[in-house]
Amino acid sequence: MELEELTPEIVALMRKLINNPSPVADSPLLRLLLADRLVMGSPAKVHLTSQGHRMLAAYAAKEP
Repeated sequence: MELEELTPEIVALMRKLINNPSPVADSPLLRLLLADRLVMGSPAKVHLTSQGHRMLAAYAAKEP
């Protein structure tokens, strides 16, 4: 996934998972994040990977 592809929904979910692994509804959004290895786990307990942390930090640095 490229930085330009991050939608507000993806960013919101990733921010939710920063410090709180939690259940996430199985959806195409979750499947996309799992495929790109930005998150790990199962829908019952999802957490952000180090790659996800880096992507989110780059997104935050790019925001005005």
